[in-house]
Amino acid sequence: MSFFKDFNLARLIILVSLVGAGVFGYLAYGRYQRVLDYRERLGLNSDGVFVPAEEGRPETMSWIEKKVRSIQGLGHDYAEKNRQLAGEGLNGEESPMTYIRSQAVKENVSMGSVSINPDTRPQRGYTDHIYTIVPESDGRNNKPTFERTKIANFLFSLENGSSRVKVTALEMRSAGKPDFEQYHNDLWQFNCKLTERVKQE
Repeated sequence: MSFFKDFNLARLIILVSLVGAGVFGYLAYGRYQRVLDYRERLGLNSDGVFVPAEEGRPETMSWIEKKVRSIQGLGHDYAEKNRQLAGEGLNGEESPMTYIRSQAVKENVSMGSVSINPDTRPQRGYTDHIYTIVPESDGRNNKPTFERTKIANFLFSLENGSSRVKVTALEMRSAGKPDFEQYHNDLWQFNCKLTERVKQE
């Protein structure tokens, strides 16, 4: 073989170049095939432009189009459920008891801890979940008292924050017995009941 008979540096460079070209050509072809596959899965044409599938033809949809439609559907369902729950004032993870306690510590209420006694009363076609709410003692006063404005703010917050619950009972007792025409300190003990009515399926 005359090519290798007088082998020199120039011929070595030619040989290495030919082998390198073959290797790089093989690798480039493999990458080209991968690009074609990705384009097909993404629904792109040869210019890299997205081409939507025919409406109503799922079998012609690209992989990315199916994923996008699936995500859009899930996102729509999530947004709708969040909208409904936001209108009710209770999110999907918040129980009525958690909701009640969150209203008791609001800035314009500042009632602190409350004791909640739940009760369930099935009726025809619906079920009433009744929560009896009693302010808890802070350890220094066995019977905590509040101004009427605080009590009113608490009851308002309970109903205003959720369309699912209603205040159905309220009992108030004056903290003292002032003399006639004596200025009242306006401190009251109270308990109330909150009802959540749930339709039976």
